[in-house]
Amino acid sequence: MSVEFGENGIVVDAELICAAFDLTEDEMRALMRTGAMHTVCERGIGEHEGRWRLTFRYDGGMVRLTTDENGRVLSRVRSRAPWKAGKV
Repeated sequence: MSVEFGENGIVVDAELICAAFDLTEDEMRALMRTGAMHTVCERGIGEHEGRWRLTFRYDGGMVRLTTDENGRVLSRVRSRAPWKAGKV
């Protein structure tokens, strides 16, 4: 399982995300297409130069991967909020 940085963008091994949210690849791809799963990509600066933080949010939960510049996953954080998205 890995993260790849290429000319066409960043490619994350679907297994990393599917396992965290208990989804199949088809379910995950559909959620991303419809915008139900949100992603944020941040590049480290200063003392964090060469690191990337990739965050995936869905249904009140979050998975955050921190990688080095070669795509090696350095850490993975998963949290589940006590609320569901869209409910107050």
